Amino acid sequence: MDSRKSSEVFVVEKDRKIALFAPMRGLVMEIDSGEKLEVERLLSRPDFSFEMLLKVFPEIDPDQLTSPVAEELVVESMDDFRPTGAVLFPTFNCGLRCVYCYSSAGINTANMDEDVSKAAVDFVIANALTTKRDECSLEFHGGGEPTFNWKVFSFTLEYFQARARSLGLKSKVAISTNGMLSEAYANWLADHLSIVQVSIDGTADIQNAQRPTLSGSKSYDTVKRTIEILLSKKVEVVLHSVVTELGMTKIPEIVSSLCENFPGVKTIHLEPAFSCGRGLLTGQKFPSVHAFVGGFIEADGIAKLHGIELFYSGAGPNITRYHSSFCGAVTPNFIVSPTGLVTACNEVSDLSHSQAGHFIYGSFNRDSQRFEFDYGRILTLRRSRTKMQTDSNCSECFARFYCAGDCLAKHQHTEGGEVSSLNPRCVLNRELLRHYIFQRLT
Repeated sequence: MDSRKSSEVFVVEKDRKIALFAPMRGLVMEIDSGEKLEVERLLSRPDFSFEMLLKVFPEIDPDQLTSPVAEELVVESMDDFRPTGAVLFPTFNCGLRCVYCYSSAGINTANMDEDVSKAAVDFVIANALTTKRDECSLEFHGGGEPTFNWKVFSFTLEYFQARARSLGLKSKVAISTNGMLSEAYANWLADHLSIVQVSIDGTADIQNAQRPTLSGSKSYDTVKRTIEILLSKKVEVVLHSVVTELGMTKIPEIVSSLCENFPGVKTIHLEPAFSCGRGLLTGQKFPSVHAFVGGFIEADGIAKLHGIELFYSGAGPNITRYHSSFCGAVTPNFIVSPTGLVTACNEVSDLSHSQAGHFIYGSFNRDSQRFEFDYGRILTLRRSRTKMQTDSNCSECFARFYCAGDCLAKHQHTEGGEVSSLNPRCVLNRELLRHYIFQRLT
């Protein structure tokens, strides 16, 4: 049982060990049961201050502590809404039928056209110039497989890079792809990008079962070839793997397979499946938290032996790093769908989505060839950060400074809805962070 009576000091327990954890101060130290009682007594005082702890623990060197980060204030003015980075969904279409796909890619086959993509690029570049930034960014993601609309994808990437270069701006480009590329397309990517995220779920049997093609055939060999081509050309490749019930007892095997088959990869991003999109139709359930945590910890050791970072979005070894938000949804992100809608969240890119009223805040006007925004929704999204942090499920949690309330889309049930205390990711975030806390003490 963990206890806390202060917004920044926590008592965390695991396997009969006790830790005093003050993430905003950069403090984690092991204490005994007697010291725990004294700490809890202090935390229960209405006049508690961190300085009281320093008197109980004179071994703490104040000079080694970090200063608390001030909570960011919500900016009421919309004058500062000038995103310098765009995320484009060139298409909702896809050649795979992944069993857990959050967007049910391939059901809607809409494609972005060059008018929309060019306007998005021009918008973020103009913002970079206005705000006197020296860099702008472009990411291709989906809804579907970005390269499935190759004409618009390749045009937009080259247009962005050329336009930024002509104006003296640095251009940063990234893509998340399913890896189902011809050799020619894989080589083209390698020649134009320095970093590529490729989705591959581990061993061939798991990949082929979870990520089959539209016709039901296997995908592993093609994806493997794409990764090998990218690595051979010195592209930084991030592997993204989703763990379903099929693989929840095989996480070490999955990570070991990726490490051994793709030497040169430096990062593996591992995430549990979440019941949404096509996953609702295929009966995908959130994997056992206990199994995921245990498998992740074992797999982390395997990855380290290969010099690879194993990453999960909700917790990490840098336990005192402060995150003001889980992702850019509360900024909000400037994400453009194939039909020209503007959304803050990758998972909500169509008006039929139950959370469209919360996350979709703009659209492309074809008459003016410009994007138009609902600034009221932008302000609501920005205020979501404060709401998540002050909700009782978050404010009393020792993991909140890292996960920052976690994924807003997975908490938000309806427009203006309440945070769910049943979200299994919350339990997962806490248990993995608990592991990292006590790992720091060994």
